[in-house]
Amino acid sequence: MVISPEMAWVSYDQNSDMSSIADGTLRRYHELKILQKVDGVWKISCLVSTQIRANCENAPLIEVDRSGEMIWMNESAKNDCRSIRCS
Repeated sequence: MVISPEMAWVSYDQNSDMSSIADGTLRRYHELKILQKVDGVWKISCLVSTQIRANCENAPLIEVDRSGEMIWMNESAKNDCRSIRCS
């Protein structure tokens, strides 16, 4: 999450049962929201939601904390990092 006086953004993973879909399967989404302050009130300017598919788990994934330090990576990311320097 990043907040400035007139703009903010947040990125997170969302779990949803998608009850509007007949099978009710739990689905995961990665969401990004960008907000702007308009006349002193926060308004959503942009919302991006991308489904995280189970068959993409072999893609390299890296998690960083708020300061930008890497705190976790999956096996695929570790394998990709063998050819470059990753810590």
